[in-house]
Amino acid sequence: MVESDSKKPTRDRSLVITLRALGAFDMLAFVAVLMPRAWIAFTHESIGLGDFP
Repeated sequence: MVESDSKKPTRDRSLVITLRALGAFDMLAFVAVLMPRAWIAFTHESIGLGDFP
């Protein structure tokens, strides 16, 4: 089945948006990896999970 050329840009655009959103989410995870242990412990206690192990 051959796709029409009119649908290709829309599919490409949705793929680009999806990949950018996932990339931004991954960058947030990367920041969490680099956070100092004190910040992680503070956040852990702030959200009600008790003492950080």
